[in-house]
Amino acid sequence: MAAHVKEDFVPVEHDTFLDIVTNVVGILVILVMLVAMQARDKPAVASTGSAAPSPKLVAQRTDAAAMVREVQQLQIAGLQLASTLREREVERQYMATIKAKAESELAERKASLTTDAQRDFELRRRLVEATTKLDQLDRERVQRAAADEKVVEVKSYPTPLGKSVFGREVHFQLRGGRVAYLPIEELIEDAKNEFREKVWKLENQPEATELVGPRDGFRLRYTLERVDKMVDVPGRGQQRFVGAQAKQWELIPTDSALGEQLPDAMQSNSRLSQTLLRFDPAQTTVTLWTYPDSFGDYRKLKAELFRRGFSTAGRPLPEGLPIGGSPHGTRSSAE
Repeated sequence: MAAHVKEDFVPVEHDTFLDIVTNVVGILVILVMLVAMQARDKPAVASTGSAAPSPKLVAQRTDAAAMVREVQQLQIAGLQLASTLREREVERQYMATIKAKAESELAERKASLTTDAQRDFELRRRLVEATTKLDQLDRERVQRAAADEKVVEVKSYPTPLGKSVFGREVHFQLRGGRVAYLPIEELIEDAKNEFREKVWKLENQPEATELVGPRDGFRLRYTLERVDKMVDVPGRGQQRFVGAQAKQWELIPTDSALGEQLPDAMQSNSRLSQTLLRFDPAQTTVTLWTYPDSFGDYRKLKAELFRRGFSTAGRPLPEGLPIGGSPHGTRSSAE
């Protein structure tokens, strides 16, 4: 709906204005007539020579004639002003009619639009407003830069509201100020390779725990559990099936000081850098398993990974709890 435009206009009563002008002119005419009558009735001063009017009477007659001319000029100016006002009033009424017609056509066109079209119309209007505001902000920014103001750099990183990781994931441990690569994928693959050889242990017990590794200073301890199912076999009916699945796993470090010191790890020739070269930053999330003594290092390493284009996921751990997981665990959350 079109917005109502307030007009800063005060209507003028032309008849009233003309009455005022006429009254002023009439008063001036009366004054002129009074001065003329006084000049006419003034007795002439007798003289021995001729009956010539006195200098005072001549001056009064001259003033009266000047006043009459001024009154006539005022009458002419009043008539011209009244004519101009009538012309402006006609123009104002014409413009008001055009404005009202344009507002009516705009309202009719907007009412005839569909819901989607109205939404598009409103979005376009907001886009124009936003563009205007952006141009204004750009001008202010340029003006402030030209004023040579002190610039304060504000570092910005992704917010903690991340998303679950479903793509490629590479793991590192942050502990004691050191960064260590976690070969979780490689150790799980080792466990799968010997899986068939360990299934026989579940014939007489519900679960079995095994150990593989080491790789890069870590072993993987995993637990298998027996799964009993009734399966429909065509032509044989239901038969009992005994299988196995992974229940949980955890990493066991072979040394308490694995990995590199954080300043060394952030160098281009470090083990961390060489490991990251094997992964595409656009498709890989770096998960940092962090213990309480390295929370400060986590922020520094996250900033460095962000600079290299990697998304990061944090896994804070209490002291003494090993790194581990299970099929029922939660996924990492990338930032």
